[in-house]
Amino acid sequence: MSKLYIAYGSNLSKTQMRRRCPTARPLGKFMLKDARLVFRGVADLDFVPGEETPCGLWSINADDESALDVAEGISIGAYFKSEEIVLSYAGRRRKAVIYLKNSEGVYPPTAEYARVIRQGYRDFKLDESYLDRAIAQAWENKSPDDEIIARRRRQRVGKLHRDLAARPGSFAGALGGK
Repeated sequence: MSKLYIAYGSNLSKTQMRRRCPTARPLGKFMLKDARLVFRGVADLDFVPGEETPCGLWSINADDESALDVAEGISIGAYFKSEEIVLSYAGRRRKAVIYLKNSEGVYPPTAEYARVIRQGYRDFKLDESYLDRAIAQAWENKSPDDEIIARRRRQRVGKLHRDLAARPGSFAGALGGK
């Protein structure tokens, strides 16, 4: 049986989802009410009354869900999975799977990660100003926790995720970040 899956970060990218979950099907876009996109180095949501976040909706099967559990680091506690959100889809009220970060720190994403998310926003025809605002707020409110600091140490070793996303509106390009 298929489930609904809510994507708000890099899993908006149809290319990434084809690799991770080859049988997942994109269903469309919607605004998740009372939620704000935040970055803890990676995408997450804060549930804030009156806010909203653009999301993509996918249909996934059990194999896709297992692949997402691995990709999101469920077994190591990086994210947790919730099925508390109920959506109306195809004339029925249905629970949807969403992954949320087990972290409270705030930190900008890497340039490559932001590029993948931006492609996902384009794939689903979402308003990129929400993404830009979240990246800008991550720069303004940087407060890395231990998990973010450890991830940045690992990222600096490689080339792909070494640079942080530029501050929206900046002409500096990707910044090395601390």
